[in-house]
Amino acid sequence: YSGIEFFGQDDKAKIPVGDKVPVATGVRPGKLKGFAPVDGPNPMGAMDHDFHNSNIIPSVELRCNIPNDISGSFFLGDKESGFGQIFVSLKDATFEPSNIFDHCASLISTTRKIGLNPTVLVLQTDGGPDHSLKRVAVQLALVGMFKELDLDHLVVLRGAPNGSARNKVERSMSILNIGAANVSLKRGQMPEWAEKRVSHCGSMQAVRDEARKVDAQREKALEQVRDLEE
Repeated sequence: YSGIEFFGQDDKAKIPVGDKVPVATGVRPGKLKGFAPVDGPNPMGAMDHDFHNSNIIPSVELRCNIPNDISGSFFLGDKESGFGQIFVSLKDATFEPSNIFDHCASLISTTRKIGLNPTVLVLQTDGGPDHSLKRVAVQLALVGMFKELDLDHLVVLRGAPNGSARNKVERSMSILNIGAANVSLKRGQMPEWAEKRVSHCGSMQAVRDEARKVDAQREKALEQVRDLEE
């Protein structure tokens, strides 16, 4: 159907990232339980749980195939047609929390990246707060995307509560677990002063608050330098 595009959009579950020690992603195929294996039969190479402040949010978009009949598949496709493609962007949960404006900007970027110019866009999402059509922010973001893509018609399908399994993009997410299976992650080392500032933080919000203090102190210092220059 020329000019008609069907996209599914959602965030996959957060992937934990250890602060001081590696933390297992929690994805274990088959009957494997316990700690993530590292160079041997189940050694304790990573923490199964930890009080970490770092997480990765995989934001997923699926370009669905539009079948010709009711028994057709929304997931069939190939590289040539472009249908069935999955697009994933990784975000820092601390400083890039999910919101509808990011989702809309990402979808605009995806359509332009693969050379689409749809006149009708069907978007299927879950019923989470960052996609709730009752929220004014969501309505404004969708109107902005409608105008930016110069659409003739925008159809937004919001999943019913506890019915996310019927969201097309949810089904495609299972393949992403392959890359996260038996993996443990740990964030990189920050400068000593930054590590000291966040050493007492017990949550992502505490890290955000500490970052705001640093920004405020930096701005104050810059103002003092400007006064000296004047």
